[in-house]
Amino acid sequence: EWTPEPTVVTFDVCNYPEVRNRIDTKPDMEGQKYQTSHSNDEYRTSVVDLLPPYTVQKSPSGNGAPLSTYGWLDYFTAKASSAWNDAKFHDLLILNVGYMGSVEMKTPTVIQGKYKVTLGFGYATSQKFMVDMTGGSNGGQMKFSFDDQSVTATPYTTVPSNTLGNYTYVLFDELEFSSTSTHSFKIVVMDPAASTNSNFRIYIDYLLFEPIND
Repeated sequence: EWTPEPTVVTFDVCNYPEVRNRIDTKPDMEGQKYQTSHSNDEYRTSVVDLLPPYTVQKSPSGNGAPLSTYGWLDYFTAKASSAWNDAKFHDLLILNVGYMGSVEMKTPTVIQGKYKVTLGFGYATSQKFMVDMTGGSNGGQMKFSFDDQSVTATPYTTVPSNTLGNYTYVLFDELEFSSTSTHSFKIVVMDPAASTNSNFRIYIDYLLFEPIND
């Protein structure tokens, strides 16, 4: 049986029709446009209740809205003058579900095969305590899972300087999918500071799957 060759797949974690719907049906005066940067402002809209695409488990000890200025799960669009404007489609998903909280979603279809998987994520200077692993933070440790394959990682500790912007981190040097299908992608926040520090939050942009040819 012929199987197509694996191809590069970019999984934008905000690219769902339900998210577009939520933004497109907001009152015009709020100003946010889906996957669009804005000349004068940045915007956040809660998408914690969108099921699908997101399944959210809030930590009982979480510091999401209203305890923090950051919601449990927010759709964020950048200001054109901000370095965040370089995010894919100018948007990011902000995760603030507390210690051991999680979000789960479906990937696009990925052809069976082996892939290098890279995470694109955002960083703000107020997250420096995560980079430095101070203030009770273990570096923003998270567990990233695709179905039953997982890795625990601290992408924020690799941010090279205290500069707002978008960064990348290799989650898997090699991840193999045995079938051509969508997959369940889950992030579990494993940093205790996620429930104690009002500046804690995670900015997720995309996952890049690059085929590995043996």
